[in-house]
Amino acid sequence: VFTTAPFSEEMISSNAWTFSEWSAVLPETPIVLIATARLLREQGRGEAEAVLDQILSVKSIPEALGTTGPVTLAARAEAFALRSRWSEADRLYRQAIESIDDATIQRSWWFNLADISFRLNDETQRQAALRAALAVAYSDDITRRATDLQRASRARPATRSPGVKAN
Repeated sequence: VFTTAPFSEEMISSNAWTFSEWSAVLPETPIVLIATARLLREQGRGEAEAVLDQILSVKSIPEALGTTGPVTLAARAEAFALRSRWSEADRLYRQAIESIDDATIQRSWWFNLADISFRLNDETQRQAALRAALAVAYSDDITRRATDLQRASRARPATRSPGVKAN
C-alpha cells in the first residue's frame, strides 16, 4: 500500500538540498513519510532512521485530510517492521485492518501480517493471515503472491529426525 511518493523521490534524488532542508518541507502524511523512509533505506542512507523516528515518535500523524486512522496505524506498523519490532508491527496492523473498510487494503495488510508472523516464527498466524489475504477471490497481485506463498510452504519437505539407532 505504501508506494513511492513522487515528492519524496524528487527531494531525495536532488543534490541541491540537504536532508535537513528538504525534510523540513516534507509533508507529514503517513504515506509520504513511510515512502521516504523506504527510499532512503534503499539508497543506504542513514537519514531513513530519522524519518522512522519521526513516524514512531508522534502517536497521531495527520492523514491527507488532517485526521488519524487506519493509514496512520499501518504506517506506524510498517515503521516498526522496518525496525524489526515485529510484535508492535503485528499489533498495529491488526488494529488498522479492523478499522478500515476497503477490502483490497485490508488484504494487502493481511499479507504484510503474514510476513510479520513468519518473522515471529508463528506458522499458524502466518497461514491465518494468508487465508485472510485470499478471502476475496480476486485475480490480483495480492492473491497471486499469497497463493504462491501458501504453495511454497506446502511444498517444503517435512524434516524428519533420523531417530536414534541402536548398534
